[in-house]
Amino acid sequence: MENLFSLCFCSKHYKYEAYFTTDKSNVKVGEAITFNNCSNYGGGFTNALWYFGDENHKFSKEHEKVQHSYNSPGNYKVILYIGEKENTSRQEKIITVS
Repeated sequence: MENLFSLCFCSKHYKYEAYFTTDKSNVKVGEAITFNNCSNYGGGFTNALWYFGDENHKFSKEHEKVQHSYNSPGNYKVILYIGEKENTSRQEKIITVS
């Protein structure tokens, strides 16, 4: 399996920038995957909203790690949203489940 370990280096900006890493991009059905929120919050504080592509979602605090597993094989688009009202940012990644 592919391994995508990354360190989070965040600096202050005046704009939210969604960014996350994963511990793997290919998993087996039922295998947990960890998502690391490395987003830049521009000096502000906001929650993060994760969509996992399988009708599940989760709210988390800034820079919190979340775990998720999938019940069926396929390609899933994971989206992380951060920000407030008009000032939002998002990042997407595809997770392959076999």
